[in-house]
Amino acid sequence: MPPVPSPAEFREGRDKTAGEGTGGTIDSQAPWRTQLSRGPLKSNEISMNVVTEIRPSPIFGKGLFAAESIERGKIVCLFAIGAQVITEERFLKAVADSEHMIVRTGTRYAGKFFTIGNESEPYTFLNHSFTPNLLCHCGIVIARKKIEIGEEMTLDYRTLVDDTEMGIYRDAASGREIRGFSARQTLLQTAREMIEIVEGITDWQG
Repeated sequence: MPPVPSPAEFREGRDKTAGEGTGGTIDSQAPWRTQLSRGPLKSNEISMNVVTEIRPSPIFGKGLFAAESIERGKIVCLFAIGAQVITEERFLKAVADSEHMIVRTGTRYAGKFFTIGNESEPYTFLNHSFTPNLLCHCGIVIARKKIEIGEEMTLDYRTLVDDTEMGIYRDAASGREIRGFSARQTLLQTAREMIEIVEGITDWQG
């Protein structure tokens, strides 16, 4: 989550409107900034794998937009690089205790594990959509379809958040409930779609 930068208050409680970042409401103290990020991923460096721009979003607050054409199946970023891994139990305790960093950056990794951290990464501005153009599977984020320059990049938060009563939010555009999928459903659903995307690209290399 998962899935935020102006620091967005991802987990302000049940039925909060899902907004900028790995979901949440705006922190009014956060600086307004536009950012480009590019570069190959290295083991000792956190980076987007595509060129992106942070700017005002028609969905909510600020969002992350493609600054280059992104082909279907392209790896956009990996949440786990530079992140910490915690249990879902620890994550839910942080939600209950309003631990800002964990609440804002926590996203489901696999099973009962969540990744947290990387607060300054551009991908924390990804907004929610029920018809997203990105897919997250075990922290690997790829393009579900070709994304044109200037198009906002989105994820389905249901694959990023927990499935407890704490994890119920509202879509900023429609008011529709966003309830997290179970760990099992998330893994199966995203794995199947990942396989379908990659199998359809004969020369896929990421």
